[in-house]
Amino acid sequence: MLPIIETPHFMLVHTLRKDIVLLTAVAKEIQPLFVLEIHNKIMQALHQYLGPIITPKKLRDHFALIYHLLDEMVDGGYPFTMESNQLQAMIQPPTIVNKVIETFATKFAVG
Repeated sequence: MLPIIETPHFMLVHTLRKDIVLLTAVAKEIQPLFVLEIHNKIMQALHQYLGPIITPKKLRDHFALIYHLLDEMVDGGYPFTMESNQLQAMIQPPTIVNKVIETFATKFAVG
């Protein structure tokens, strides 16, 4: 299957990596290779934060982290922060200590 599907008004550009599909709808003026490169950077960041094997379960378990990553990487539909060093300075990779703190913070939250 080709990674680009063209419609009368826009293009759908997708990347398939094992069980993970990244899909982006773009205007026809955008170069598809540009979108594929962004998909590649997103997958690299996911591998860096979640490990070499990314499963749908891992994506569900780390939804907030992935949302935060995508929010920093793409701003208003345009690439913003794509460098891994900058991302790691802004968003801490998940660790066991972070997971324990997050669990206790939500369990004993006052509200």
